[in-house]
Amino acid sequence: MSRRCGQVGLYMQHRVLIIIEIVIVAVALLCFVGFVYNTVASTRLARAHPVPGTFYTVDGRLMHIDCTGEGTPTVILESGIGDDWLIWQAVQPELSKTTRVCSYDRFGLGWSEPSSGARDAVSIAAQLHTLLNVAKISGPLLLVGHSGGGLYIRAFRVIHPENVVGMVFVDATSTKLYQAIPEATETPSQRRARHHEARWRAFEEAIGWTRLTGGCGPDVPSPLRSLADLDAAEECRPTYETSSLGERDELQHSAEEVANLPCCGRLPNLIISQDPDRHQPGWGPQNMNEKPIWGDLQEQMKSLSACSQRIIARSSGHHVMIDRPEVIVRNLNVFIQHQKKTPECPYFGETEIQ
Repeated sequence: MSRRCGQVGLYMQHRVLIIIEIVIVAVALLCFVGFVYNTVASTRLARAHPVPGTFYTVDGRLMHIDCTGEGTPTVILESGIGDDWLIWQAVQPELSKTTRVCSYDRFGLGWSEPSSGARDAVSIAAQLHTLLNVAKISGPLLLVGHSGGGLYIRAFRVIHPENVVGMVFVDATSTKLYQAIPEATETPSQRRARHHEARWRAFEEAIGWTRLTGGCGPDVPSPLRSLADLDAAEECRPTYETSSLGERDELQHSAEEVANLPCCGRLPNLIISQDPDRHQPGWGPQNMNEKPIWGDLQEQMKSLSACSQRIIARSSGHHVMIDRPEVIVRNLNVFIQHQKKTPECPYFGETEIQ
């Protein structure tokens, strides 16, 4: 009897193992089919909606840049952390009616290939310098940086000051941010959670789950609605979910290294800031407490140069180029026209609301 029971037990174990193997094979097959589905869909979208601009090899990787218009100075648009060239497309078409304007994608953003290299401000400035060299863009240059991109243009100007005629900071990150708002410093547990979430998103995209459940559609603000197809072509590319983590990891280090770089003499600096009185839906008490501190840091950025001005874009949030693109276009055009007429400083330290 015990022998018969033992045989039955072995038989059942064998059946369970077969079922487990079948389940594993089925799951693997589904993941493979999902991977093929997502890859084919991404490839078709990219072919159907080719990104404008040109690709150049920088440090062994392809980097995307899109230049439009003619004239000088050449305006270089530097996006904030996690954003790419698309974020400027309510500004670039209008501004390029006056001068040459270039938006580009840093490594691992938009259409530039991911890179495992350093992602601090000095390294990113060096990569931009190489890109401009291979693209034969020599200047004069007017650098425009949004959010964390403000740190990158400061590093660029200090390390490569030749032909830089001015800088524009669009609600840019201050080097004093982490001293003024200690809560902005990311804890190890917060960083691990952020990395985990990015890897999980990449996995869901890789197996096609995100696309199958409708999560790969375009996600653009209304001023960029005409570019929805281009945005959709950028969605659900798994390697890009994790490739931009390095910039966020290095943001505090970037602020510290830029703070130690000399800036900016009498170089014209224009600071364009969000509206401190704009209501922000969903903000908690901490966000509301930090908002006036951010505004004070924006005001202090005027001290970077003896030739500075600050514009507060009424009704704008952090992405001024989306909420009030005309403020950026108008003030850059004024600067460009002044620069063509005279080398004298156009700014006198005032703060103006527009």
